[in-house]
Amino acid sequence: METLQPPAHLKSRRQKEMWKRQLLQNVKERQKAQESQTPFRIAERSLQSKVVTPDRPPVVDFTNLENNPPEVRAKIIRVELSHDLREICPLFGRTDGDWSKRRTVAYIHSDIEGLIFIPNPFTESAQRQLIYNCLQKYTQAPNSSSLDAHYDVPAEGVWNLYTKSQRLSSNEDDSQLLIRRKSRSNNGQKITESADPYDAPSTSGQRTKSVDKDPKNEDMKSELSSHNTSELMHPSELIRKLRWVSLGYQYNWSEKTYFFDRPIPVPEEAAKLSIAIAKAVEGIGYRQGDGFRWQNNFKGDNYAPEAGIVNYYQLKDTLMAHVDRSELNMEAPLISMSLGHKCIYLIGEQTRDTKPHAILLQSGDVMAMTGASRSAFHGVPKILDDGPSFLQPGTIDENIPDWDVYGEYVSKARINLNIRQVNVSSSST
Repeated sequence: METLQPPAHLKSRRQKEMWKRQLLQNVKERQKAQESQTPFRIAERSLQSKVVTPDRPPVVDFTNLENNPPEVRAKIIRVELSHDLREICPLFGRTDGDWSKRRTVAYIHSDIEGLIFIPNPFTESAQRQLIYNCLQKYTQAPNSSSLDAHYDVPAEGVWNLYTKSQRLSSNEDDSQLLIRRKSRSNNGQKITESADPYDAPSTSGQRTKSVDKDPKNEDMKSELSSHNTSELMHPSELIRKLRWVSLGYQYNWSEKTYFFDRPIPVPEEAAKLSIAIAKAVEGIGYRQGDGFRWQNNFKGDNYAPEAGIVNYYQLKDTLMAHVDRSELNMEAPLISMSLGHKCIYLIGEQTRDTKPHAILLQSGDVMAMTGASRSAFHGVPKILDDGPSFLQPGTIDENIPDWDVYGEYVSKARINLNIRQVNVSSSST
């Protein structure tokens, strides 16, 4: 094995000895860090690495079962939903063909207690409509977003300003669409981009540019001369910085609790979808012998969608291991819907000290976290550069005439909509 040599610019013996000692110290610290890592963190790092390592967990594919190795396939169990999703909620779409077979099918994994996986029950047009809602409707006030701590975002939201800017010709003035950056401190405390109630996607390190360097805005320099243009941001510069939007009960991320004195209804479409899923997964469990090893006994009719979050992932974003435990009700299912690019999802148990399972999530896939999985550590270590063609720009959708602007965004992103019940009801179970 080749021995590392000191850099050429180190001339004296003393400098070379110091370099060797520092190198040895770095190696020891790296080894110590690796030894102290939890199994969950090891799995995260192995899935993020370009090199396949022995400790990388197999990725469960619930959609294409033949893609799983035999030992994984043996643990995947097909179950029937309690209700036909299309019959109880038209928002999943109304077409026949192969899609119609999926509206009653779900899967569980014998080693993942409480997790119920529904492979894409949405039609293509229903997915596009849900993406439209997540970008156009849910980014508006009174819903708060990750941008609010840093920018004076108007009530109509950054997405609507962005779409307005896209409709303007290159010589039209869009100075009225600019968004001002807030002070970089909040009562003397620094605000970070990742300040987030649900440990939402970390930033991808995208760099911003000042408005006066954007060619489209050259003509407005004189009109903005009274302002510091570096503090004015164009919506096109901010749209990829959006990390999350909070729905329903708004979240106080500094206190890790909800603002219970500010009740806001969860958007109607998201509420109807989550209620339908909660009803469909009622009674599902893992049978063993004459009974159940585990079973979701939460009654779907009692499910109350009270809060949620839309996570917006760019291709380099990640979501570190965490547990959603700020809700008073931990018995009701947490409903999660994936849109756009595929990702690798990790779910473990109640601590990071158990080896997690990796799951491939594709556009349209739904998960219901019930029972033990509701309090399990989970995260998204990797977004895959692989999205469906029916979401790309150029797709014709008669319900969304300007789909191209949505398709362009989601061609480089993943969106996750998740809904949860917050309060405990006397008729919860």
